[in-house]
Amino acid sequence: FLQILKDWIGSFSSIFSVIHIPTNTKVALKITIKSDDQNQKKFNNQELSILKSVNHPFICKYFSDFETDHLFIIVMELIEGTNFLQYVNQNHGLKIKLFSFLTSEF
Repeated sequence: FLQILKDWIGSFSSIFSVIHIPTNTKVALKITIKSDDQNQKKFNNQELSILKSVNHPFICKYFSDFETDHLFIIVMELIEGTNFLQYVNQNHGLKIKLFSFLTSEF
């Protein structure tokens, strides 16, 4: 992978925009530092299970995952632009009709 930039830093993980060199495709890497905390391990496994099973137009697509000695990494679809929280904050909330549409199951 060739790193483009760090998009987001959270309490437990960071998101990087990268290029997958063999396919020249932009993807997102969600990188979490491994921990001995059982709750964190459970959360990582649940997140991975959900991402692998969900097919929804408003949720990033899962491509792959791998681990190093110290990191847990999920490779997923890169969606550029404003994220959901930024959109909600910029628009001072969501209208109920739009919220219903965005959270509906397809």
